[in-house]
Amino acid sequence: MLNDPVVDYRKAKERAAGCLLPGMLALKITGPDRKDFLQGQISCDAKSATSERALPSCLVTPKGRLRAHFELFER
Repeated sequence: MLNDPVVDYRKAKERAAGCLLPGMLALKITGPDRKDFLQGQISCDAKSATSERALPSCLVTPKGRLRAHFELFER
């Protein structure tokens, strides 16, 4: 069932909005230590991510090779 487009527009205007494009996926990382875990795995400051501010970030190998580029936010 689709959401009401008027409600979705209002939410997007008041806060942040995003959508998954073909070939993209979303990961949900849970647990009380999720930010501490991510802090050592990705390129941004995971502890400063909020529901109102998405942070661009990368996942790289120990040699610095790019594995993924994504936006991190807390829900």
